[in-house]
Amino acid sequence: MKRLEESTPEHKNTVRVLYYGQSITEQEWTKQVSADLRQRYPNVNFVIENRAIGGFAADRLVYTSECDLYPYYPDLLIFYDFGRADRYEDMIRRVRERTTSEILLQTDHLNKAANLTEETDPSKLNPGNWGSWFPNAFIPAMANKYQTGMVQQRALWKLYCQQTNLDPYNLTIDGAHLNDQGNFLMAKIVSAYLVRRPQYDDSAVENEIRDYVPDKDLKWTGNKLVFPFIGNKIDVIAESGAKGSADVLIDGKKPSELPELYQTSRVSGFPGIGWPVISHIDHNAPLVLEDWTATATDFSPDGKHFKFSVTGSVTGPDGKGSSDETFVSKSGRVVIKPEYWNMGYSFGLMQGAWAKKKNLPPFVPPAQIEAKWKVVPFFSDTYSTPTIADSTVETPVILAQGLSNGPHELQLIGHDGPVKFKALRVYQPSLISKEPSQIAPPTAVQNVPTFAAPIQKTGDVKTQ
Repeated sequence: MKRLEESTPEHKNTVRVLYYGQSITEQEWTKQVSADLRQRYPNVNFVIENRAIGGFAADRLVYTSECDLYPYYPDLLIFYDFGRADRYEDMIRRVRERTTSEILLQTDHLNKAANLTEETDPSKLNPGNWGSWFPNAFIPAMANKYQTGMVQQRALWKLYCQQTNLDPYNLTIDGAHLNDQGNFLMAKIVSAYLVRRPQYDDSAVENEIRDYVPDKDLKWTGNKLVFPFIGNKIDVIAESGAKGSADVLIDGKKPSELPELYQTSRVSGFPGIGWPVISHIDHNAPLVLEDWTATATDFSPDGKHFKFSVTGSVTGPDGKGSSDETFVSKSGRVVIKPEYWNMGYSFGLMQGAWAKKKNLPPFVPPAQIEAKWKVVPFFSDTYSTPTIADSTVETPVILAQGLSNGPHELQLIGHDGPVKFKALRVYQPSLISKEPSQIAPPTAVQNVPTFAAPIQKTGDVKTQ
């Protein structure tokens, strides 16, 4: 909020915002919040995305966050998800370990009148009463533990419903998703939270993102600049109209030689739903920039069992597998665990009450389904000033993102002498990464609500 407030017509800060969660976060209220931010802060260069996935509770979103959330590296994450508490915490912890994002957690909204008189004292709540424990005890505990913002919208919805004598169900279209009035209420509550509170300014937090300015903090020696830094990401803030280019070295290597700077994209969606066919793609060998396709065939009636083959545009045919076993491709560039597949989950939705409610025709399993993804670079081997249409807009260029969160050395070697830019920006997350937590199988936690089915989408996966 400080960066928003400090933006001016002469210097428009770039601020990246990400909405993430389930189908509630896919709804209209997020557009209203974004419009409000743009209206209140007209001098900010906003980069806003909504990558929410309807129907994906924390046990599934924890996988898709590997391609959706941490690589996006938002300045502000607005997060609203249901499901397993351990997986929920995994995501919040990893945001703190892998990004410098500010985090705004949202508690659950109301969906029935019985919630109006629920117990809210955390000392009297436990997971056995999940509906009250999760928003009133668990999420506040996460906000405190990881020092995030929190919108206690559940309490505010109660106040609103009590003052208007309104049944909370009447703010929804189906007991979960919001109607127009529900969207309006949620947007107003979230927007009201998004204001700067100077009393909470924290120099330690601000120092997680630091700018280093040429001639003040940075010195060229001939055509070479050597800059030691601590963090996991470094950008150049470009200077409009500057000329020249420079080779980039990180710890003495081209960034393209660092395997940790490659990331897989979200996998394409299941036909008619849009759910990623595969939640996450692992690897145990260095990636190269290429497009991948997994072609699934021979489906069981429920979609839980099938065969597939994998091909890379550079690697070529890379092996065949079964949905019931962990697949490791011949090159090691593709690893798919059985729990990463969403095929059975998608078949179940298309064959169940959701599809009937949507009056969809009877689902006929296709002969094959293609899942597509690509490898995305988060690095620049050469820095050249980009074309900047508006010189007042702050323009960051990634040199390296995804480094270990520790000490590194950047070298810029100008092709024709020093290269002009406004600053180097270094990002240092507040937590040091740990090994992923060991999570019990989903069956170990009973009656954890996923709460909301997806909003129907047009699929982007080919069927034959």
